[in-house]
Amino acid sequence: MAPMTIASLWIAAAAAVSPTATLDLHAQPKQEKLIFDWSQQRCPDITIIPDAPARAFRRADGQISLIATHYVNWALTGATWSSLKPDCRPIFSPADTGANQHAWIEATYTRDGRNIAALLSRELSIDHNPQNCTPRKGKSCWLGDIVAAQSSDMGRSYRLGKVTATLGNKMPDNSPMRYGAFTTTNIARGKDGYYMLAFLDGIGTPRGNCLLRTTDPMNETLWRAWDGKQFTLDLSKPGQALRCKALPQLDAPVRSINWLPRHKRWVAMMAGQHDINGRPTQGFYYAESTDLRNWTPARLLVETQIFEAASGWESIVNYPTLIDPASKSRNFDTLDHDQILLVFVRRWFENNRGFMDRDLLSMPVRIAPK
Repeated sequence: MAPMTIASLWIAAAAAVSPTATLDLHAQPKQEKLIFDWSQQRCPDITIIPDAPARAFRRADGQISLIATHYVNWALTGATWSSLKPDCRPIFSPADTGANQHAWIEATYTRDGRNIAALLSRELSIDHNPQNCTPRKGKSCWLGDIVAAQSSDMGRSYRLGKVTATLGNKMPDNSPMRYGAFTTTNIARGKDGYYMLAFLDGIGTPRGNCLLRTTDPMNETLWRAWDGKQFTLDLSKPGQALRCKALPQLDAPVRSINWLPRHKRWVAMMAGQHDINGRPTQGFYYAESTDLRNWTPARLLVETQIFEAASGWESIVNYPTLIDPASKSRNFDTLDHDQILLVFVRRWFENNRGFMDRDLLSMPVRIAPK
């Protein structure tokens, strides 16, 4: 894998409504640190690995809980960010879905550190384990949705709730690609509610990031999506999900959204590839917004390999999120300081074949006005 390099370059022009970028984010790859080293800290259950964007909250007992989980969901806990250690007890597993389905915790929110709301990316069907679907050449059986869960014991266990976002529980006939709702950002508090982005994908869908808002993240039934004018759409109903107005400036699944109180801006993080000066450039990108609806063009924060190549690579990285370890928010959804962390997952390969070795890492990032 090629070493990471720093860049802050504009990519393709955005729509006319795009705001002007006011911030420069500068990554420091040489100061990369391990948060979880699978080769040294792995649990007896080797399926307990980092495999999703990092989410954190402060529990009622003062401990930090950090989740960046696989379908056997787990957490790292510690009194401080630097003392986080893996807890090998599953907090949500396929058995907890009631149907032995795989589901990844991708968002959490808590007001008191004891009662936690969560959103999970759930696989209803997948090509190697199809449900009510027969995979064949040119036809996919990958079907997903977003489902809620709740915890009343500081995140030590979660119980399954209702569907939050779905395109239905049946694959379209002869669909050549995955279909459904697949990922969420973290849940972040705004001035008029709580927000998250859900990524919808599939033939005949408004592919992209849909913006959702709720007045109460603890009530899973109140999420409503942006229809281009207001928040009216209940994405738990497939017909309404198809009417979601995807955000045009954000063309890849957004992994985190954070409010910067000092700069009065939102920042979104995503992994992707864009042409920069005529060269396809893989890496972690960020965008800015004042209202979560209109975003600047994505800018390159770190150039790094995120896709598998034909040969000659050792690892790929994904799931970039921004976290301020000293955030004033219990849910780490604000970036209150200009020295923050980029947190991401690295997957290792041997002879171009992936295996269970995945690490969770952090890299310092400095925020500066343009």
